[in-house]
Amino acid sequence: MTTYLSDAFRQLKPLCDDVAQQPSIKNIQNLKDLVQRLPSSTLQHLQEYTLFPMQLQLNNAKLGSEIKVELINGIRHVVEKTEILHLEQLFKLYVFVFLQIFDPSQPSMVASVSEELKLSVVQCATQVLRSTTANVLEQMYQKENVPKLGQGIYICMQLLETERLRALRLACVDNILVTCQVEDDTDFNDIVFRKQVGDLITLVVPGIIGGLCKVATGDYKVGHLLIQNETRRLVRAKIKKIGTRSGKLPPSLVGWDCEG
Repeated sequence: MTTYLSDAFRQLKPLCDDVAQQPSIKNIQNLKDLVQRLPSSTLQHLQEYTLFPMQLQLNNAKLGSEIKVELINGIRHVVEKTEILHLEQLFKLYVFVFLQIFDPSQPSMVASVSEELKLSVVQCATQVLRSTTANVLEQMYQKENVPKLGQGIYICMQLLETERLRALRLACVDNILVTCQVEDDTDFNDIVFRKQVGDLITLVVPGIIGGLCKVATGDYKVGHLLIQNETRRLVRAKIKKIGTRSGKLPPSLVGWDCEG
């Protein structure tokens, strides 16, 4: 361990211990502040160590929603400054974060928790995908991983259709864009990867299109025109860019029957 890495560890250890023993807002903020100051290359070596106390405390059923929000935001800060280098780590974080708002006893499968907690979960899950390296993403887009990815997509669709907080609904759209690999800065020139993503996403696209059409065509009150514009852009301009053998996903294949 280099001198600089040893120094970073000495700074992190007491703060991680504080969060593990007493997850107060102050202790979590102290850890987040140090994470922001540390170089990304150094934090990468200490990524799992830094994440552990926050993940540990999220298993504490006695914690209130406010503390959970801070813990999840803390995880997001670490992930944002580092990279996800292994498939197992990717799904460990992705599934773990979504489980914070998952409740199989509810008809929607979404727990009755605060909007702030739902927002922090969706933003964190999105950052996990964004911070994943290209070679791990190639491993992720395999048919055996559909149930794990599908869980996140399903929760986002439920939140998009039922929630009224604009930031939360936009975060759900953002998550779907990232999961489908159709963001504006996506590299569409990698034909092999585009086909790989397209083959997987076509398994869940009808549900995505159906939900987004409800928002885009105003089948229920969306609360703000910006949501309609964002989802209309996705439905009409983005989803059809998902790579398939022919390079496009034809509307007929995904049940594209919404208007506007």
